[in-house]
Amino acid sequence: PMHRSSLRIELNGKTVVLPPKPNGDAHQLFDMMALVDIDPANPKGMVKVLLNGKESSYLEELVNGDKVDIGWDETRPSG
Repeated sequence: PMHRSSLRIELNGKTVVLPPKPNGDAHQLFDMMALVDIDPANPKGMVKVLLNGKESSYLEELVNGDKVDIGWDETRPSG
């Protein structure tokens, strides 16, 4: 299906409105990487990507009202 309307999501606690893609494709979780302050050249652990509180595939399509959290997972297993 063609996605012709803008998409309103929550990204790291802030409301973000994503304009429709020129080719009509859906926005994917992967597209959100460009909108967050993560520098792959300066890693601080594994990147953790949550969609509505669950770890998800980068290829997951976003829908209105989705809650996306992207950040460094700086937790280290103890011991």
